Amino acid sequence: MKNPLFDKSCLALLLASMLPLSLFAQSTSKWLRVQSNLEQNFAGKKIKLNGSYLSIQIQQARIYNKSDWYTTLVGRNRQAFIAAEVTANYPGAVNFTDRRSSDATNIKKSKQPVDIGWGHNIIEFIPTSFTKLNLKVTLNSTAKDGVDDVIKVASAVSQSAPPLTIAQSTLGVITGAKQILDQVFNKSLAQTYLTSDYDLSPLSIFSEQPGYYVSFGADVATQYQQYTNDPSKLSWDGQNLKFNNNFINDATYFVILIESRDEYFEKKDFSILSSNQTPWASLYQDSFNCISQVISKPTYDTQLANIRNNLLNAKVFLDKDNGYLQSEKIEINDALKAIVQTSLDKRVKDLGLTLSPVTPPVILPAASTTVLNDSSPVIKDLSPIITERPSILIDKTIILPR
Repeated sequence: MKNPLFDKSCLALLLASMLPLSLFAQSTSKWLRVQSNLEQNFAGKKIKLNGSYLSIQIQQARIYNKSDWYTTLVGRNRQAFIAAEVTANYPGAVNFTDRRSSDATNIKKSKQPVDIGWGHNIIEFIPTSFTKLNLKVTLNSTAKDGVDDVIKVASAVSQSAPPLTIAQSTLGVITGAKQILDQVFNKSLAQTYLTSDYDLSPLSIFSEQPGYYVSFGADVATQYQQYTNDPSKLSWDGQNLKFNNNFINDATYFVILIESRDEYFEKKDFSILSSNQTPWASLYQDSFNCISQVISKPTYDTQLANIRNNLLNAKVFLDKDNGYLQSEKIEINDALKAIVQTSLDKRVKDLGLTLSPVTPPVILPAASTTVLNDSSPVIKDLSPIITERPSILIDKTIILPR
């Protein structure tokens, strides 16, 4: 005799295996700005297009289920994890993309929220000169046995690796976490339960204000509507999301922190080159290192030409670096050139070298000087980046045209 209960269970499992998991959660709210106990950090700050650097960090992801057939059947022996993917497009066909994940967490079978701890930057102060910026946060579950360990590896790499930079992305660098997660999803080793996918450009979507934001998710919008109908009552205390000062324990949500600042480097000097692995940083450093090679008038002439070439090539690479705002790139170039000029003047004075006064400054021929980027043209003439007359670089009228 057949067991009716067994037959129903088998039928439910069969149906669950045939239905895509995305059907079980089809609603996510827009990102809502919430008040926090750190509002003083955001007072007076704005996110300006082409005028700020933007950072996004996942603060918390909380899963809430109702111990329904999804948890009992589909979620059995499966674990949940959060994945965040960011895609940005910059002028000059520069595409930036990265993907990170949290650790895998057991899906509970009770009506209790499950916190997925996560607190690192998805992107760290990228310039708002992008033409497009998209952030997609997903709640997922492992689809096959043994995938949990793979997610743990992806999580460990996500936590330990620094955020991808635009300069690295331009060179074709892909993080290990993205490579692992791309394979997990491409091979259907994980299934997505919730997706909060929003375009951050134009920046008006966030009212041009940094701070904490929350997105709710559920099978239907009515399950979280009480919170989204009056977002002014939402608050974040650094660990918990509240509504009207009461903890929210009956909803699935993501909390992110959006920060901004106007400058990437607070101080423009050679200290900004110490951890910078870009070509322009190396060339500015090389120009400075040439100064110590000046020990006589002949070596001065040789190193002066080297310094000029290095600085010109450094500026070419810096101008093409989408990792910084154009206004700050101008400040960086002017500041580092001035430091090199001042250091060279001091070297000449300390050595007691006698240089012929030149008016106007001599422009050295540069027939053999080329920019170190194959796509750039040969430099035919050099403007007086470094001159023979001490401190002449202070005169803005003779600086190399921008």
